[in-house]
Amino acid sequence: MPDPESEPEDAARREQLQAFADSLRAVPEASQSGPDNAEVASYKAVIARDITQNWSRPLNARRGMEVELEIQLVPSGELVQVDVVQSSESIAFDASAVRAVQKVGRFAVPDDPRLFDRYFRRLRLRFRPDDLPQ
Repeated sequence: MPDPESEPEDAARREQLQAFADSLRAVPEASQSGPDNAEVASYKAVIARDITQNWSRPLNARRGMEVELEIQLVPSGELVQVDVVQSSESIAFDASAVRAVQKVGRFAVPDDPRLFDRYFRRLRLRFRPDDLPQ
């Protein structure tokens, strides 16, 4: 039986995770247009959701912080490497984003080798916890 006192906390956590997922965006690519858009966007949304579910907010996270990561994947979707491309200037925040990516380990990626090579072999992501107070 759920604890009625924890329900508001659970709802708040779900709301925070959704806001964070909404702010986790792939860095736009100039060449990302055409008929593949919907499929690429769908896979990127799943990747964002998976990372968000594995993110533990550091105590020093504040609105306006942003870290840009580059992840490298193999065609099976397994993570090969994650690098900080542009730091938030907070070691804890940057490390929390890297850990969230590493916890996923294997990502859903398209079976089409052309789509994978073009959009998912190297993928840049920005973490922005926009749901936080200033």
